[in-house]
Order: sequence, then C-alpha cells, then structure tokens
Amino acid sequence: MKTTATPASKGKAVEFLSPTVEMQDVPPSDELEQPTVVMKEETRVEKAAPELPAITAEPAPEEEEPKPGDRAPVETRPSFFSSTRNRILGGVAGIVIIIGVILGVQMLGGNKPSATPESGPTEQSPQPGDLGGEDYFDQGTFYMGKDSWVEAIESFDLAVRTGFEIADLHHLKAIAYTNLGNPDEAIASWTRAIELDSEVFEYWRERGMRRFEIRDLPGAMEDITHSLDLKPDDVQTNYALALVQKEMGNFDAALEALDRAVELWPENGSIHSLRGQIYWLGWGDQAKAEAEFTQAVHFAGADDPGPYIDRALFFVWTDRCNLAVIDYTTYIELVQDNPRVYQERGDCYAQLGKSILAGADYQTFLALSEGNPEFNDMRLRVETSLAMLPPQVGQVFFDPEFVSEGILLLMGGDVDTGLVTAGPDQSKARRTGNGEILSSEDGNTDQDFFMGFDVIDDLIFQGSPSTNVLIEVEYLDDGLGTFNLQYDSITGDTPGEASFRESRTITKGDSGEFKVASFTLNDAFFGNRTNGGDFRISDATDGAEIIRRVTITLLPPE
Repeated sequence: MKTTATPASKGKAVEFLSPTVEMQDVPPSDELEQPTVVMKEETRVEKAAPELPAITAEPAPEEEEPKPGDRAPVETRPSFFSSTRNRILGGVAGIVIIIGVILGVQMLGGNKPSATPESGPTEQSPQPGDLGGEDYFDQGTFYMGKDSWVEAIESFDLAVRTGFEIADLHHLKAIAYTNLGNPDEAIASWTRAIELDSEVFEYWRERGMRRFEIRDLPGAMEDITHSLDLKPDDVQTNYALALVQKEMGNFDAALEALDRAVELWPENGSIHSLRGQIYWLGWGDQAKAEAEFTQAVHFAGADDPGPYIDRALFFVWTDRCNLAVIDYTTYIELVQDNPRVYQERGDCYAQLGKSILAGADYQTFLALSEGNPEFNDMRLRVETSLAMLPPQVGQVFFDPEFVSEGILLLMGGDVDTGLVTAGPDQSKARRTGNGEILSSEDGNTDQDFFMGFDVIDDLIFQGSPSTNVLIEVEYLDDGLGTFNLQYDSITGDTPGEASFRESRTITKGDSGEFKVASFTLNDAFFGNRTNGGDFRISDATDGAEIIRRVTITLLPPE
C-alpha cells in the first residue's frame, strides 16, 4: 500500500513509500528508556531493541525440546519494528506491518537473528488436555520464536480454553495476526489485552497502528493519544502520532509531534525522513524537504537503506530522475530482492532515455514479482512499458562525476583507483595506480596497475547478442606514457589469454587535454572472466592513466 497525499503547491498526487514504522538504531538506555510488557503479575520481560524483528526467541542454553513448565524466553516489542528487508511498500515477504512511511532500522539486509533451537516441539499443535494453560502459553512463545504464527495462535487459544488468560498472551497473539497480515484479528486481540491490563501503553499504540492500517484514522488517533497519555516521552509513539496526523492532513500537528520525537532522538533518520515528507506534502517547501531527506540519509547510514528510497521518490517528484537513480542504485546494492525498487528505477531510466537499463530493470521486476498476486496490476503496467520502450541504443557508460549507466567500476586487488580532479576544467576523473598501493575499501596492499570494468550483462554476455563492441575511453593526454585494454575475448590460445586479450596500444602526446581513444572489438566475449569483470585499462607502469569517461556501444553482429 502506498500513502498518497497532495502537496499544497501541486495539483497531482505524490506517493511516498509506505509503510512500516521501523526506527533506526536504539539509542543508549540513558537516552531512551527501554519499555517493558507485563507478562503476568510477578513477571516482566524486557522489550527488544527496535532493530530486531517483531518477536524473537533467544536460544535455549541447550538444544533440547522445551518441557512443560519451562518458559521459552521471549522478547516482546511493538510489532511495527519489522525487518528492514520488509520495508518497501509491504510487497516483501516476512514481517510486514503497514503503517505509513518507510523508516530506518539497523541493517542491512533485514537480517533477522536466528534464535530458535533446532530441536523442540513438533509442528503438530498440542491437543487439549496434553498440557496446562501456562504450558500452552510457553508453546505459543516457542512458536513465535520460530515465526510459526499459525501454530502460535493455536497454542495461545488452547491456553485460554484451559482458563489461563493474561494480557501478554493476547499481545503476542496480536503480533502473530499482524505478521499474518490480519489486522482485524490483531485489533481484536489487542482489545482483549487492553481489557485485561489497560495501563500498558504499547497495547494502545499497537492497536492504534493496526487501526491506521485499515484506515480507521479516528480510532488510530484515539488509541495513540491514549498511549501518549500513559507515556508522553515515548519516541515511537510520538512518531506514530505524526504518521496519523499527516495522513489526516494535519501537517502542523504532525510536525509538532515530530519535533518532540527529534528532541527525544535527534539523530534518527526515520524521523527526519517523515519531516521531509511533511515539508513537501504540506507546504511544498522543496528546500526544507530536501534538507530533511538528506539529513535522514546522513543519520541512517549505509546500514539502513530506507531513507535512500524516500529521497529517491522526492527526486522523482521534483523531476530529477538522474539523482533518483543514484539513490535507487544505492538501495539495490544493499537490498537486491525487492521488485518494486527495480520498477521505480526502471521508470527513471526510461524517462532518461536509457532504454537498455530500463528494460533490464523491468525484466528484473517481472522475475522477482512472478507468482506474487500483490504485483499483478503492476506487472501488466510494466509489461506494457517494456513493450513500448524505444529500440535499444546499445550503449552504456561510466562517468565518475555522474551516475554510471550499466558499467561497474571494479575495486580490490590490483584494480583500485583514486578519484582526482584533472584537466583544464578540473573535472572529476579516476586515476590508476602505476604500481602504487592505493587506498581501498577492503584494505588490500596489492600494487595497483589497472582500472577494471564490468559491463551490464543485459547489454552483452558471453558474446551475445553480438561480439562486436566499440569502447571509447576519454583520457587525459598527460605525459608520454602508454596504455591499452585487456578484455575478455572469444579468441585466445589459452583460457588466460582469452580472458586478458590485449588491444592496440595508445601513446600519449602530453597535450594536457582530454582526448578519446576508440577500440573496435570483433571478438568480445564479456563473460566476467577478467578477474570478475569484462575489461580493464592497463597503465603499463610508465605513468598513471587519468580516465574521465568510458562508453561501450554494442555493434550489430556481422
């Protein structure tokens, strides 16, 4: 589901990513009190940190089946803290809680700690009379730890049938229903939890968020406001209030709630991302909105890619698809299996006239969304868009100053390069090592001699659809050294020779200007055999090469 609203200054709707309330890293305990949930009168269990999944069981000391009376430790917390991998538009399998706007959680890939012992009760649900009520409750918490939501609900129901009923049982049951995508039953379970214990603020907040999900905005407002009455300084509840106020069009009130959330947690990317949406949707203030989205990306960091999607959507709305592609690509590098992001980036590529890349993203979307009924309507639209793409120009490029289109610069080993400014206009370029040991992300100490590239397989892979390519290298004509290409070829006496076949040599003339060297190949294989890439530029150790742009054009087969 997407949350759609209309900026005051615009006449059309903008759709931001919708919904899971997921906060980033948990602040230190002295900054944000860790809430607790009453299990029963004499027992309290600490809430889990927001970066964990909605419910997690800690491993038992020994891998043995739990026995009647043994309580499986359980960390209960607001179910809207779901895995980052499930954040995009509710379209990814897993713990999906639809709430209103994408938020950050420590990541990446939404990895959920494995905390379930391998041994334990069988998948068959216990039968009435086998165990006591508290034992069925323990069974239910065990199943929660296995993400076996149906079995957990069955166990909790059996516990109630024996006469054992506590508020937290219904709280956990509501979480299970939420993860099954059944908000109505979740609401009913939280209602019963509130009847049994009305002083636990999380119960009110969680029921409010499920009401938000089914578009009962007045009910959501009532519950979240009551939750804040019980605990005014809870950052997540203030954030949830802002979500509801935003959806009701009360942008001033939403911003007021977020201001309180920022006071409680100043360096949370999720809060800043929602502030950006409100500045844009409420008042059309592009400058403030962009500042908040950028702040969100800064605070979220590489381990929380969600804010990149929010900012990408903002760039799309403000007709800057070239910048949106950068944020989409950053997200995809971290989370590769979300179909909707490929569809969104494909639309941007199509708008930019990059038909090859648009087609590749549309094909990836269709592959990832196959069999998922949630994407049926979108699949029809994407299939239509794919068919309407103009003839592919057969060209991709690498440009260090802008986004690279279909060519990946390799790193590590002997192909590390440095970013420099060079030439008469001091433009950005990449520099080879010429035998130096350049700094690298992986910290290797190899001497660097090459600049390596991997071409998108949708353009050419293993000699298909053509072995004929034109490679144009824009280089700084500085010094009198030489360079050439080493590329993955279909010809060669040995596999090594074929993977590193050498082109003609270019000799520089020391003009100080950028020039273009063209290499026409008729035997390109490009099967990723050149140390994981398709070709590399060799500086021949007679002077570093400074490269500003590399363009690959696919030529018709002979």
